[in-house]
Amino acid sequence: YCRAGSFAFTAPLPVPLCCESISIGQENLAKMAEAAQSPVGLENLALAFSIKDVLSQGAFLESLLAPTNGFLLLDLHNIYCQSINFDVPFIDLIKTYPLQRVVEIHISGGSNSKSVNGYTEKEIRRDTHDGPVPLALYDYLPQVLSLCPRVETVILERLGGTFSDDDVNRSFADEFRRMRSAIRMASDQIAGQCGEIDTGGGAADRLPLQAEQPCDLISRGDLERYQSTLLDALAESGNAEEVKSKLLHCRDLESLHEYIDSFDLSMLEVGQHLVRKWGVAAL
Repeated sequence: YCRAGSFAFTAPLPVPLCCESISIGQENLAKMAEAAQSPVGLENLALAFSIKDVLSQGAFLESLLAPTNGFLLLDLHNIYCQSINFDVPFIDLIKTYPLQRVVEIHISGGSNSKSVNGYTEKEIRRDTHDGPVPLALYDYLPQVLSLCPRVETVILERLGGTFSDDDVNRSFADEFRRMRSAIRMASDQIAGQCGEIDTGGGAADRLPLQAEQPCDLISRGDLERYQSTLLDALAESGNAEEVKSKLLHCRDLESLHEYIDSFDLSMLEVGQHLVRKWGVAAL
């Protein structure tokens, strides 16, 4: 979601996995697919507030997309951010996604930041699209392509305003060549497998990584209150500890307290920065 409460728009934030959020998503995707007379897809997020968000996102996306046979736009740098920030092996995490639905892959660069309030000593990986692509993604790309049998396009992303000089321009051209080389390598590998490709399926239970089951105790009203309360807290609170405390002390959000209690303070701090940078107040 990008808007709630007093905000008309913000950066996209993680949505709690629950039966009601799945129902809302399915309803809205069905409306879009009907209006477009075409399949509609979703892209995976980079930001996660907790390991619960990380491990459940693939199953969440499958639940949302299945009724309309929607497609997945798989952003590898978004996965990379979660892998680094939550210490989850990249390929293990990839395999928790519905890879048979992937028709488009994005790769991009980003940046590292430090926790302003010292919530973690390690650098936080951010999906800022303003830096070079991590070299590891070129190594992962052939393997990911071998797991995604329907991919049609791979796109290299970078914010237009970040091409600051000729060195950056040349570096970006080199990145494109490196990406193209990785795609060719994957094509050769796939051709050599004679069609016997393990697509990874769509189920997280094939791996040690386990997603939680959707909670059926959270109502639509709970979600509305949570989203508006969260956005206001991220925009107005002095630090992430205050954000978390406000959410946990809100009696109207008791059904979400277990989820909120799992939040990583350094990730909430990133959420504060995003809301303050991109938030637009409703008229």
